[in-house]
Amino acid sequence: MDNQLVAVSVAKIYGWLNIILIEVPLPDRPPVFMRMDNPCSSNAQLVVVDAMKFWELWRRCINPIEHPIANANPQIWLHDKKIHLAEDGFSRGRDNPVPLANVAFQNGYVTVSDITRTIWLLAHGCKAFPVECDLPGEAMLQQLAGVPYTDNSTATTTSNHTNK
Repeated sequence: MDNQLVAVSVAKIYGWLNIILIEVPLPDRPPVFMRMDNPCSSNAQLVVVDAMKFWELWRRCINPIEHPIANANPQIWLHDKKIHLAEDGFSRGRDNPVPLANVAFQNGYVTVSDITRTIWLLAHGCKAFPVECDLPGEAMLQQLAGVPYTDNSTATTTSNHTNK
């Protein structure tokens, strides 16, 4: 897969918050930076998803709010009334990375809690991006949409694997 995701480092921001800092390459602009907060104290696991596989799963969602958004397209997403918020958030770079979207995977359906940043990444042609997913859905999300050769068993293990 081109433009693979790279976990940059385990870091501290704001002087106190431990994060995994992740650089996300984009084909139409410089990379953006995302973060997983408090990786060792969370029940959520980091999953690096293949953008197209993830979008296919998300399109099947039954949530009446998400369904029309998930079934739209990048041209529509770029005109979303809140897309400017994601643009602003992603523009802040490495020093103020955007938190990962939280994804629930239950009964074969994906639900996204952070829709705007997700559609921003998809609309900008991102090939792969990280999300947080609670157990036990993480294993199924990894199987159905995860990028091959990423180890999502722990935040520490994930941060030691880089795909270039």
